[in-house]
Amino acid sequence: PSPQADGDGAALRTRVAAPGPGTIRQTATSGPPSSARAAAPAIGAMQVCSATVRVTRAGTVTVSCALTSAARRALRTHAVRARVTTTFIGTDGTRSRAVRTVLIAKGTGVPVLPHWSVTG
Repeated sequence: PSPQADGDGAALRTRVAAPGPGTIRQTATSGPPSSARAAAPAIGAMQVCSATVRVTRAGTVTVSCALTSAARRALRTHAVRARVTTTFIGTDGTRSRAVRTVLIAKGTGVPVLPHWSVTG
């Protein structure tokens, strides 16, 4: 599955299979992993996007994660590799998570992460 931009390339859209009612949280960051940042604090991660969607019943939900201005600025000059974390928090408090790495091509907007299952 590859990510996809909305019409103007300003958001990462992902179709997520929700197992029931709850909340879907999605964040995307770019940069070195936290272990590398701990060794060299001057190297920071860039927040690419974040979004939260409430889900009322089981089914497929489209999450639209708006790109930050820093991410849009970076995409004007180079591709951005982002780590996208999608978390489902059920109304009963259970959590499940899916993590994917995507490459967003320079100037092309964002790829779509179709149909992720966050059930395990």
